[in-house]
Amino acid sequence: MSIHRLASRSRAAGFTLIEVLIALMVFAVLSFTVTTRISEIAQQTFLLERRALAQWVADNQVQRLKIERRAAALDPAPGPLPSGQRTERVLLGGRDWQVTYRFENTSADTLRRVELEVFELLDSGDTVGPLHVTTAFVGQY
Repeated sequence: MSIHRLASRSRAAGFTLIEVLIALMVFAVLSFTVTTRISEIAQQTFLLERRALAQWVADNQVQRLKIERRAAALDPAPGPLPSGQRTERVLLGGRDWQVTYRFENTSADTLRRVELEVFELLDSGDTVGPLHVTTAFVGQY
């Protein structure tokens, strides 16, 4: 066997530096794209979770208002229907939420329109939102 034949065999068995660099470049671009997509999906998932919890907070608060009105109906001298605006803090899902209520009169004296806005309270004291806005009607029972 000649030296020329051995040299040609060793060249055919490996990759050139250019081929390795191109493969690394393709791998780097694909890795960057996948990482970016995963980051976007995680961010969207967090936003959806935040909005779903805000909706649950709003639904719970509407039901609480209705339960309060039913309890007031059992009282011999029930209190007046709420009016104006108020804000309260609620804990749900390990997070603090701020709920703003706006009570408006309707054409019926025994019925109020309630608009709820739900904000997330951050540790810094800032609010994010409103993440959910809902409208309900609460009245005398």
